[in-house]
Formats: sequence, C-alpha cells, structure tokens
Amino acid sequence: MKLIIDAEVVLGVYKEDVLGQDHDLTDSVSAILQGLQTDDSLYLDEGNHIEQEWRNLVDQDWFEAWLSHLLQNGRVFRIAVKNWNELLKHLERDFGFPLKNSRDKWYIRTGKAIGVPGEPAILVTEDVHFHEPRCGRASARRARIMRAEEGALAAYLRRREDIEVRSVCQHTARCA
Repeated sequence: MKLIIDAEVVLGVYKEDVLGQDHDLTDSVSAILQGLQTDDSLYLDEGNHIEQEWRNLVDQDWFEAWLSHLLQNGRVFRIAVKNWNELLKHLERDFGFPLKNSRDKWYIRTGKAIGVPGEPAILVTEDVHFHEPRCGRASARRARIMRAEEGALAAYLRRREDIEVRSVCQHTARCA
C-alpha cells in the first residue's frame, strides 16, 4: 500500500512503540508498523512539510533514527507534489476543509501525487478535518466516523480523487 500518515499517528507510534504509553488513537499502531516492515511504502512531499509536522511532535533523536531506518530500507519516498489549488478551494468551499494556516493541505497534495484508479493513496489519520470537517472534535458523530463510518469528505476523496482516508482502527481492520 501507498501510505501517508498524519502527524498524530506518528506521535501514536512514538508513544506506543517507544515510550510504552497509551495514546488517543482508535487502535494500536502495530499494523502500520508491521506494514512498513514488509509491503507498505510511506510517502512524503519533497518540500518536507509533512516531515516537519511529524518532527515537531516527537523526540528528535528517535525521529532521526526511525526515519533513517525507513529510508535505508526503501520504505519512504519523497515526491514532488502539485499545488492542486482548485481542488483545495473546492474542498474548503463544499466540505469545510481548513486551508488557512493549516498543513493539512500537504497530505491532500501528496495523496493526489500517488493515488491512481484501482490503487488509491491511503491516508491514515484521525484528524476529523479529513473525514468530516464540519463535525465537532468531541462529538458522538466523530467517534462513529473514526470507528466505522465514512465522512462526507472522506467519501468524496475516495470516489473522486483516489485518496482513501482511514482512521487507525479502519486501517487495522483492512490489514487483518
């Protein structure tokens, strides 16, 4: 699979795998880690926007070692991405996707660069902005979306843009 993982998921990896602490994600990150050891590839924008967001949340020494290991094993690819400004404006206007002062757009841009019909980019995130932006962060609807449903934006991205948005538990269920 061609994966893009959100910064909160990288923080979950750090907490679970390194610190042995609980995290707020919907499931263990072990399926993501296992996939990166075998079949899956991780994609980053070559401008390092996604990487910088990850870096800001975890210990720098651990991050350097973790990313270096993935790079050495050929699991990470840095790729050129287009701006996709019209698409992003559409997502903001029609779904409420945040654009101003948000790095979230880099995940969409990267997904567009790697997703193709029949082989979508897989964006693993529990940021409600990628699932159903108008849904409140603490709402019961958000909890349902993260566990089993598909929000309006996630459905649009899957059907029209070859980007499949998954929460950690949704990703784990599909990898089982």
